[in-house]
This record gives sequence, structure tokens and C-alpha cells, in this order.
Amino acid sequence: NSKQRLLCLKMVEMILVDVIRPGPESYANGGSKGRGNRNVASSSMARKALEMAGDLSDDKIVNVRLNVGRMFGNVINALSLEDLEYVIIILESQIEEEVTQYNGGDRDVLYFAKRSIYSAKERLNIAAVSVN
Repeated sequence: NSKQRLLCLKMVEMILVDVIRPGPESYANGGSKGRGNRNVASSSMARKALEMAGDLSDDKIVNVRLNVGRMFGNVINALSLEDLEYVIIILESQIEEEVTQYNGGDRDVLYFAKRSIYSAKERLNIAAVSVN
């Protein structure tokens, strides 16, 4: 049921923002200050959570699809640069699929996906500038 899938997205958001924040060493590379060092286990957990959310990007329910983009936008600053690239791929794929829908897809789905892609790319650009 769609309420369970929406709850899943909310749980993924909570896990990524409240549990798996990048550590201070990532802050210099465009990350946000977190509660400690991000290790391989938490990085793996973050990727699994992102994959779970990504699986919902082509859900049959519009409200679920738009909340995928919204949720990704809410967690941009909690993601590693590698995870940001993964999110961009998922959202670009979502947009490609959405525009093939009747009447060009749902405008809210497209809005949240595009906004999240913009935010992710902006953060990647900031990280690239601070490295150079």
C-alpha cells in the first residue's frame, strides 16, 4: 500500500539525516558536519537506504514518486559525494520515465526531481572548487 511506501521514504530520510551523517573530514569536501566519522558500514547502510528509496522512483502512485525527489532533496547535505552522484542518476532516470507518462508526467514529480538534482550538482560543484 502507498502509505507504507511513503513511510519507508520517511524512515530512509530519518536514517540518512539522523544516523548516517558524514563526519568532519567530509565537511571539507562539501559535506555537512556530523556526529562522528563515517565508516564503511555506515556508507554501505546509506547506499542501501538510497537504493530502497530509488526503487520507489517509478512507483505507480504519483505521491510516492514526488516524495522520492522531495526526500532526496532533504538529505543532500547528509550524503557523501559518491552518494550524491548516485542520487543524480536515480533522479535523472525518474525524469526520463516521468516525461513518457500521459501529458508529460506529473509536474510535482518533475519539480522535486529537478530541484534535488540542482541541489546535488550545486553541492558537487562546491566540493570540486574547494578541492582545487
